[in-house]
Amino acid sequence: MTAVWRLAQDRELLAASASLQAAEWQKLMGRIQPWLAQSDPGVVGTDLKRLTGAAGLQAMLEELMRFLAPQLTVAA
Repeated sequence: MTAVWRLAQDRELLAASASLQAAEWQKLMGRIQPWLAQSDPGVVGTDLKRLTGAAGLQAMLEELMRFLAPQLTVAA
């Protein structure tokens, strides 16, 4: 969760192109997907590597929210 928060708050990344933002989020998703799958074996990530730019960024953030929504509900 800390890594997600840090990336979401990265002002330099927010000012970068959608392609760079998507690439950084994709790296993070690659790191957290195993953790999410371990906490909920029913979680299967969507293959987002084929998407780039703004479409990739939007899809990546939607996927992240889908993954984290159950975790955030439990934490609250």
